Amino acid sequence: MPRPIPFTDDQLREAVRVSGSLLEVSRRLHLTVGGKTYAKLRREILRLGVDAPQLPLTARRRGFYGRRAWTDDELRDVVRVLDCARASLQPA
Repeated sequence: MPRPIPFTDDQLREAVRVSGSLLEVSRRLHLTVGGKTYAKLRREILRLGVDAPQLPLTARRRGFYGRRAWTDDELRDVVRVLDCARASLQPA
């Protein structure tokens, strides 16, 4: 059974209106800060149709998983650097 949402629709609308980030929205609603909270907030904001152009309503991934595909040139550069590093570590 899902946990009840600890805020009203009006409280969420007001928090979104005066906040510049999901972090601020969470703090204004006295919620635990983190990924699951942000996901729940995004779902509720979208469900209510709240206008929130200042908030990212899709999750951003950091690092490798959020990165676009590597180009052939980028891969060649990485291989070249790794080959040079490996060669410098080889005993003479």
